[in-house]
Amino acid sequence: IHQEGTHELRIGQRGSLVFVHPSELLCREGHARLRSAQFLLVDEAAGLPVAEARQLLERARRVVMATTLDGYEGSGQGFLLRALPALREAKRGLRHLELSAPLRWGKGCPLERLADSLLMLDAKPATSEHVEGALPDDLTFELLDRAALASEAGAQELERIFGLLRCSHYKTKPSDLRCFLDTPGVRWYVLR
Repeated sequence: IHQEGTHELRIGQRGSLVFVHPSELLCREGHARLRSAQFLLVDEAAGLPVAEARQLLERARRVVMATTLDGYEGSGQGFLLRALPALREAKRGLRHLELSAPLRWGKGCPLERLADSLLMLDAKPATSEHVEGALPDDLTFELLDRAALASEAGAQELERIFGLLRCSHYKTKPSDLRCFLDTPGVRWYVLR
């Protein structure tokens, strides 16, 4: 949702949070607002283009950028691979903190395990021993059967393939899995 204009949340008698779209902070009039702010808090920073995130970091006095690296948002890996190096280059002494326990689930929550399993949020590619020592002459190029992948018998292979996609392409999201399995024109090929 893109809402134009500012929105203010008052906190007691002395403070406030002002919600401003990033584009409004990057225009000429937004520079003064950035310089006068005590802190700039950016939620889901992975949704910003790298150049905009860098400009915000360079122009504001104190910046906290938060983003989800894994899960259904799907763009956090791009932030880690593309934006974070650019931000480190722009600002020496940049600190990167990472939560090790999720906030939306309690520790060991069975609902989290179910969501991870159903949406393949924890899918992993095949381990290196499956591909080590493979020679070009030993490989075959195969078209996969989508119905077989979607069956119980194909679940392990589907998880390895989707895990490879998740690890290799930073914008992979759970809805891609549905698209790959349901869209008639999509074909899956593998090298074995």
